[in-house]
Amino acid sequence: MKFSKTLTTIGALLLGLSLTSGAVTHADINEDGKGGTTTATVGLETDTDTNPLKLTEAPDFDFGAANKLDGGDQTLYTTSTGILQVLNPGYVAGWQVQVSGSPFLNGSTELKGAELSLNGVVAPATGTADNENKPVFTNGKINESATTIFKAAAGNGIGTWNTSFTADKSASLYILGGNVPGSYKSTLNWTLINSADSAK
Repeated sequence: MKFSKTLTTIGALLLGLSLTSGAVTHADINEDGKGGTTTATVGLETDTDTNPLKLTEAPDFDFGAANKLDGGDQTLYTTSTGILQVLNPGYVAGWQVQVSGSPFLNGSTELKGAELSLNGVVAPATGTADNENKPVFTNGKINESATTIFKAAAGNGIGTWNTSFTADKSASLYILGGNVPGSYKSTLNWTLINSADSAK
């Protein structure tokens, strides 16, 4: 009989402990039993292996094939349906896109005084909500030296960001007088730099 009472006592204690520990995970109920509070939590991390910071698109610019030379300096204008796009899945150190352009050549003949300038408009892609902390596009001339034109400071530019060139005169090409007819081409080299890597 004594052994049976001991088991009954132990069982009651264990049941009490179970009920007590289980109550910790329940809602924080008000004393009047008419309401309470709970929490919802989630953890996020950057997937550096399968979803890195990356440049996903870059534009071409076509100024046309039949521009008429007038013997003087000229400025040609165009737009582009292509975009400059950076996908940032959560890197907070910041980033920048640099671009350089080779001389405009027709075979071995160089287009004299050629100056390519870009004027882009930055907007978030669909699904990017943080429009306040957007990156900046710096309008300017493209030359043979790498120039930073699209940049996000630390904590900015997270999500997917586009620079578009669809507005009138988004791209301009200045040329000097004295050029000869021909089809000229420049190669634009785009480079995405992670600010955390460049600081190492």
